Amino acid sequence: MPGEELELIRSSLLDFLTRELSGREQEFEKIGIPRDFVEKLAQQGFLAAAIPTELGGSGLDRPAYFTILMNIARFSGSAALRVMLLNGVIYRVLKKMGKEEIVRDIISGASSISIDTSLFTKFWAAGKEKFFVDPQAPMSIFMLDGQIVLARVSLKGSREFRPLGFRGLKFGDPQFEVSERVAAIKDSGKFVDSLMAEISGDIAAVAIGMSEAALEKAMEYSRVRKAFGVTLSSFQPLAFPLSIMSVQLKTLREFLLSDSGRSAADMIGIRELAADFAVVSSKQALQTHGGYGYIEDFGVEKFYRDSLALNSLFGEKIHSMTLLAKEYYGEEAGNL
Repeated sequence: MPGEELELIRSSLLDFLTRELSGREQEFEKIGIPRDFVEKLAQQGFLAAAIPTELGGSGLDRPAYFTILMNIARFSGSAALRVMLLNGVIYRVLKKMGKEEIVRDIISGASSISIDTSLFTKFWAAGKEKFFVDPQAPMSIFMLDGQIVLARVSLKGSREFRPLGFRGLKFGDPQFEVSERVAAIKDSGKFVDSLMAEISGDIAAVAIGMSEAALEKAMEYSRVRKAFGVTLSSFQPLAFPLSIMSVQLKTLREFLLSDSGRSAADMIGIRELAADFAVVSSKQALQTHGGYGYIEDFGVEKFYRDSLALNSLFGEKIHSMTLLAKEYYGEEAGNL
């Protein structure tokens, strides 16, 4: 997509987010993402940005979709993750099952699907507790006996968690009975490896958006906050790291948005770099604010929490780094 069109999408989205979300960020964190906001995202074509038009989506290309994720994440990591899960995970799972038509009802709000997070990481798969996003949904995608299963479920109860990050989403351990097994993916291991590679750019976009917002808040604060009679931006130990991080962020963003036939290894690499950078940059922003950074009303600490949660949900680092080492060595490497 040409740069002018990308800028038009970005400008339109920022206008929408400023109008609908600005000042409501803490509301999203405390009570969850309101249904009316999700409906408006769908009406504007942002909710199902990368889903084909014949299924009710916008059918945008990857740079446009990544731009949408980045800018939503600047306001709310939770809202960006919801969009990413629909476009990057739910749609791809349903498509693999040959049930992609179900996504129409999700986009329209007529239905919803809970997702077992063990699809993303072996950490949760190894645990006894299940950790679902949207645990009270009438349909569910979950792991069962090594298969990825789509089923209509009858909910018997749900123990909800207050997670470290992405508090605008609902997480829980639901107890349900399967009323109808709709479809399944038998070779789940191979599919999950493919899925994680395919959504690398999605994860990077969310991480970059959160980093942008955190660094912007840090630099704005450093320009006005004074210590010893001068602004914080006057001090090298603060101004220099924030400046070099801004350059690193620009490099990550331009690499991702110029995506053109990049290898799976390159995309995994940008995912790992962006996810790690989100933690480092948001921590720097937190420290720049001092004690005020830990106050929720300043809107900084959530980026640190969300960046840690992003790495926990999608952070199969050993596996990712093994794939990278094999790609760039041209042989097996880093396996001891």
